[in-house]
Amino acid sequence: MPQDLIQIEKSEHLSTYKSAWYLRLYKHSQDGLVKLQRVLESCLNGFWLGVLSYGSLQKIDEIYYSDDKSYYSTEYNKKGLKQWEKKAVDEYFTDCPTLLLTAAGGGREAYHLLKLGFEVDAYECHPGLTDFANKLLIQEGFRSSVKVAPRDECPAVGKKYDSSIVGWGAYTHIMGRERRIKFLRQIRVQLNENAPLLISFWSRTNNNWRHKSIARIGNTLRFFLNRERLEIGDDININFVHYFTEREIRLEMKEAGFDLIFYSRKPYGHAVGVASDK
Repeated sequence: MPQDLIQIEKSEHLSTYKSAWYLRLYKHSQDGLVKLQRVLESCLNGFWLGVLSYGSLQKIDEIYYSDDKSYYSTEYNKKGLKQWEKKAVDEYFTDCPTLLLTAAGGGREAYHLLKLGFEVDAYECHPGLTDFANKLLIQEGFRSSVKVAPRDECPAVGKKYDSSIVGWGAYTHIMGRERRIKFLRQIRVQLNENAPLLISFWSRTNNNWRHKSIARIGNTLRFFLNRERLEIGDDININFVHYFTEREIRLEMKEAGFDLIFYSRKPYGHAVGVASDK
């Protein structure tokens, strides 16, 4: 091979090697930036969960659901039950004519459950969403059935129901295990034995470094502010959220008087429990 061609090949090989090295360096720097962003986000979320009181987090949640106009849309609330909701209702809520619905939002679940023939009594803590839900139901020919309830509570009306649903994702916004169990117990005492309960939530499979870091940072601040401790899985995504493991759902249901009979993380975390006779 002529010497000049050999030199050209060597030059091209060196250029390719340098390009590959630059590419690897670029990729590593991008990966490092993503990891740094995750660390900073965890620190930031831990800080805000540490300094914000329960009342402040409630207020943020109220503002969020006041500002997000999608929940005040007739089109959205008439879209129907989500596929996983419909499947759960079809499988576990047959022969359950009376239904207690909490966290009813703008009326999406109430409207479609009423269309399916359920006798629904519903509660919602946000006054604006409650008003919209009742206007929608009246407009569609149903009686106004959504009442305002205190946040994270289910009022007792001295009536027994055949089934219950906690509105989409609402369980994930209740802060604190004891508060969630109290809420479930308030539902349980109003249900007949073996009545099904559907809840939905954000899920996790383990205690990863992100959630451990958030809890560690937040609890350091809460110790000095003399506030209730955060749990691993607590996070903030504009408003407060808790990511659940299957074990957490099972134990919280059990302590509240329900036996877990179905659990799924996809397409959205949800579980069905039945009111225990014990």
